[in-house]
Amino acid sequence: MTDTSPPVRAPLSPVRTRLSRGATVAVIAIAAVIATLLAGIALGSRDISPLEVVRILLHPDGQAYNSHVLWTERIPRTLLGIAVGAALGASGMIMQALTANPLADPGILGVEQGAAMFVVFGIMFLGVTDVSGYFWLALAGSALAASLVYLI
Repeated sequence: MTDTSPPVRAPLSPVRTRLSRGATVAVIAIAAVIATLLAGIALGSRDISPLEVVRILLHPDGQAYNSHVLWTERIPRTLLGIAVGAALGASGMIMQALTANPLADPGILGVEQGAAMFVVFGIMFLGVTDVSGYFWLALAGSALAASLVYLI
């Protein structure tokens, strides 16, 4: 019988102390969004320093001019901009997922053309002149165009 040595165990993998790549990207993205929020709120026709913005956010003073400007104009504008950007990103992602095409845009399904055609017809034949009318006509035209493309 031959003499054998005890089995050699593989060395343990080193303990990972760094953040993973996804976590690093998430931290950088969150920091960029916060910086953009502060810049969107602080910058305008009358610049307000970032420290003043933070002070007003933490301790609102309804009588001060800067506080009034921030709470009635700049904060709603900035939040609406973020919401619209998120909605556009989500709609683009949905369009790409539906067509299984990473380069898809609204022109593939005729969404842009249907919206434009309905707005033009509304102006020509219905006499629509207000922006809300354009919006509803564009929404109906784009929905109809996309539906017709899917039916084909």
